Amino acid sequence: MKPVWSTNLDAPVNHVAVLDGVLVFLCGDGSALFVAEQGFSEDRRQLHKGAILAACSGPRGILSGGDDGQVRLSSADGSGELIRDHSGSWIDAVASSPTGDVAWTAGRVCYRRGLGGDLQQLECASTPSDIGFDPRGRRLAIAQYGGVWLWLAKQKENLVRKLEWKGSHLSVTWSHDGTMVVTSMQERELHGWRLSDGANMRMSGYPGKIGSMSWNASGSRLATAGAPVAVLWPFDRGGPWNRRPEEIGFLAAGITKLAWHPARNILAAGCQRGELKLIRSDDGSEVDLGHIRNSAVTAVSWSGSGRLLAAGTQSGHAEIYAFANP
Repeated sequence: MKPVWSTNLDAPVNHVAVLDGVLVFLCGDGSALFVAEQGFSEDRRQLHKGAILAACSGPRGILSGGDDGQVRLSSADGSGELIRDHSGSWIDAVASSPTGDVAWTAGRVCYRRGLGGDLQQLECASTPSDIGFDPRGRRLAIAQYGGVWLWLAKQKENLVRKLEWKGSHLSVTWSHDGTMVVTSMQERELHGWRLSDGANMRMSGYPGKIGSMSWNASGSRLATAGAPVAVLWPFDRGGPWNRRPEEIGFLAAGITKLAWHPARNILAAGCQRGELKLIRSDDGSEVDLGHIRNSAVTAVSWSGSGRLLAAGTQSGHAEIYAFANP
């Protein structure tokens, strides 16, 4: 299958983010290419002076952090805002809440800013590697060495619940109902906590680094990369405790990035050698989309409508595929 749009950005594609009607490719040279879903018109902007290390989309636009120490908020119409400048620090993680709050990390400190501009900060035990708001936007999960901190920010005090597990926790995600937290670890495994009773669980057996996690639309399955197959952990009926994961698809070079369709049980998966395919979890059927310049797939994302799929690679190639009814 051929893409409907493609280009080479001459810099690694580190992230793909989605705004209303726009797909955004964020690159290792600090630039971002905004591509309109209708007509594929292009608008390339220089957001940072160095590499974009972290990015996410939210109700106020694209939040990005770079090795220039800046945190920026960018809108589809070309407007932008410098949220904070931490000169001399790297911004390793950013997060946007459903209510419009934003958060980021600089060194060992995690910052949170509300819609009104109020700023709060929390010094962590070690340098955070990833952060994420819960579905209601009240608690912020902070992944670091030794576990996860759940930060409930208040006006006069910081309330923190510590979920401990020895090792380096690299990325963090919440279940759709906000009752469970999952991290990927340097030790090539996942770790999960059920917040109601504090039960925790190791999810191991991966041959490679788990570089991507994605929830399906209902929140019943968490798909993970790090193996030649997509590993799907069940999060319905109380979570994965005492249950085995499903394995679907096969990419011999190992899956690097994946993303669930926003409405259907269809998983897009890319691998180390640029292969990209769609996998239907209901019956295991696959659609091979081909290879993207034989370079590692570093970013994959669906448009909000689910009609378009965007992917980028380590070599800087970017493509968009269109589907009438995927």
